[in-house]
Amino acid sequence: MSWVKVTRILDRDMAIEGLTRIRQEWEEAAGGMSLDEVQGSIGLMLVDVVHALGLLPGEVVQVLGGTTFVPSEQIAFEELAER
Repeated sequence: MSWVKVTRILDRDMAIEGLTRIRQEWEEAAGGMSLDEVQGSIGLMLVDVVHALGLLPGEVVQVLGGTTFVPSEQIAFEELAER
C-alpha cells in the first residue's frame, strides 16, 4: 500500500489577516478597554486562532487537545469539521 502525504501551506497573508480579525473582534468585545487588561478564556482564544487559520479537524484536535472543548467551543469545532 502506498501512502501519500498531503501538505497544506499556510499562506502568511491569510494568517496575518486571520489574527488581525481576532484582535479586532476581541477589541470590540472589550468595549474600548486595553487588551492588556482583558481577562478571557485561553480555550476560546485558541478556538478563534484555529478558526482564523482554517485548520483541518485533525489539526484542531492537536492544537486544542481532547479535553479543551466546552459546548460553545464544540460548535466552533463542528463548523471547522464541515469544511
